[in-house]
Parts: sequence; structure tokens; C-alpha cells
Amino acid sequence: GGVSFLKSCHKGRLPVSPRLIFCRPSQRWDELLQHLPALLESLGRRGQPQRVRSLCDWGIEALDALPPSTEKNKERLHLLELRADASDQLGDRKRQRADLDALSELIDDPDEEPSTTGRIYLLHARHAAATGSSGIARGLLRNSIAFLKRTNLAAPLSDARRRLAEVHAQAGDLGRARRSARKALLVAPNDLLRGQA
Repeated sequence: GGVSFLKSCHKGRLPVSPRLIFCRPSQRWDELLQHLPALLESLGRRGQPQRVRSLCDWGIEALDALPPSTEKNKERLHLLELRADASDQLGDRKRQRADLDALSELIDDPDEEPSTTGRIYLLHARHAAATGSSGIARGLLRNSIAFLKRTNLAAPLSDARRRLAEVHAQAGDLGRARRSARKALLVAPNDLLRGQA
């Protein structure tokens, strides 16, 4: 039935979009949430932000229909992060801003969750830079780096340092730009991020 259909889709024998087609109309929310992570990861690797955002919409709809819990709150945080990232890639600043505001409301104690806080600061910085607020972006990136340095998340830390280098360069501070770029390169965990740095 629906499960074998989902499994066959997951193996790539069917397009991504129908994978959860049986779960959503029948309101099988737990099953939908169970299959979302692998699908979202696959779509992210393929560079398909529109589909990522659509599936995040489905996931948040499912969470809204289920009783709240600590685990569900973590799932919501993750989906909002992915959706804000997708909206950034799509240039949809209105939806990006809405998700960033929702993310900020879900963090009770930033110091207790440095990895999540660091990633959220990075998302806010991307929005600020995209809307021309370079000074704000610089402060947000510094905050992001401060939190991410306390974690083992090399990819977002490298990304934050690279973006800070760009902000410094745009402001004409080439010395700081070069230093930030070198630091981004040092922590870059893969060839893609090393190339970007």
C-alpha cells in the first residue's frame, strides 16, 4: 500500500513530489513526519528549494495537527530552518522573514542550544545581507560565529566566516576580509565549502 509506495519512491523509482501523496490526504501525520527527513535531505542535495519548501509546509501542517511535545518542537525548529533556507535561495524575503521570526520565538535559552542559535543567527544574517543591511549582517554573523565555535558544526561555521569576509570586503575592510576568508577555509569540511571560501 502506501508504505511500499513511499519506499519505492525513496529508492528513486518515482519523482519526489508524490512520495507522501497517501499520507497527507488521509492525515497520517506520524507516517508523513517519519518519511520527511530522508526526502528533504535528498532534495537538498539535488538543489531543489521549491520542493524542500513545499515538503516543509506539509511537515509543519502535520505538526500543527499533532499534540505538542519536546520532540515535535525540535522537528518544527528543523523544518522552519530548512524552509527559511529554501525561501532565501528562492529570493522570497517575505516568507523568509516570517520563518525567521517564528524560529526566534522557539528558542528559550540561546546558551543552552548553541548549534541551533548559531544557525538561526546565520539565517538572519543572510536575510540582512540580501536586503542591503550590511551592518546588521556583520553583527549577526559575529554572533553566529561565537555560538558555532562552541559546537562541532564545521559547515555552518565556515559559511558564516565566508559571509563575514564578504561583508568586510563590501565595506572596504580588505584586511579583515582576508582574515575571515582564511578562517573559513581552515574549518571548511568539504571541497564545496573550500571552493566557496
